[in-house]
Amino acid sequence: MNRTDRLLEVLAVLQTQKVVTVDYLKERFHISTRTLYRDIQLLTELRITVQYENEKGYFILKGYRSPAPETPVNIQDLGQVSQSIILIPDHLKNDVLALLQAGNNVAK
Repeated sequence: MNRTDRLLEVLAVLQTQKVVTVDYLKERFHISTRTLYRDIQLLTELRITVQYENEKGYFILKGYRSPAPETPVNIQDLGQVSQSIILIPDHLKNDVLALLQAGNNVAK
């Protein structure tokens, strides 16, 4: 999984759950603690207010988190991961699109 897809999935998880532990994110995405910290740092640079609370985990402040679906949703069931971008607040979409384009240019 490339970094862009992983970031979008991390964001989707954070927006649909109240609190997410570091261990859960590391295990779900098969990444190291350092990689997770870098991903969270990038999300905060995109002005997504990701917070951390000791012995609980990561969460997004109330105004940025989508309500949890009534039934559990598996992100792979949505088709392409990029479809989860609809969870990103409108004022951040341009920043995220610029990041995605920059990531695609680096990968070539």
